[in-house]
Order: sequence, then C-alpha cells, then structure tokens
Amino acid sequence: MRLIAILVLLFSGGCTSRERLSGSASDIEARIKLWVPVGMPSGEAKSVMEKHGFSCKPLVRGVHKLECVYSRPATVLTWIAVDSYAVLSLSQDDRVSSVEVTTNFTGL
Repeated sequence: MRLIAILVLLFSGGCTSRERLSGSASDIEARIKLWVPVGMPSGEAKSVMEKHGFSCKPLVRGVHKLECVYSRPATVLTWIAVDSYAVLSLSQDDRVSSVEVTTNFTGL
C-alpha cells in the first residue's frame, strides 16, 4: 500500500491546486491571450494571471509593463524545471496592449 502512495506522488508531481502550464512559448502565449485579452485593465489582468499560478509585479522601464512568472519545479520523473515569463505591456490608460512569453528549461 505504501508503494502505491509513493508511485501516485511521483507520477502526479506532488499535489498542487494550480494549473499545470505546459507547451511551447507560443502555445502558452496563445493561452494567456485568451485569459488576458488586449484592453483588459491591468489590475484584472494581474488577478487573472495569479489565479493561473503566475506571480506578477509591475515593471517601469520606459514603457509600463506587468511581469508575471510561472515556475514548475523539476520532479523525479522530469528532471527539468520550467520557468515561463509573461510580460504584459500596458497602455497609457493602464490596460493590456500586448503579451510576450518566453520559457526557460533548467535541468537538475
């Protein structure tokens, strides 16, 4: 019985309540654009991204942006950690004007 419990934990990657984000950067970007359409207010966009497991913080580097980071830690089975970075550019009226996603893979 103990072996079954261990196998379930290994294959599920542990118990988590947040969504498992996977796919290429372009797949993730397409999904985020469905969640956070252009024109959405930045506060609402931040809330939506955080509900999907991202951690978000504002960036101000010439252009107002919201940087959101999603990390999926490596498991015993995958040996690869995945970090996805979404940068939501914001317009002058504090609404989403574009979405860009990059993904990094890190081996153990």
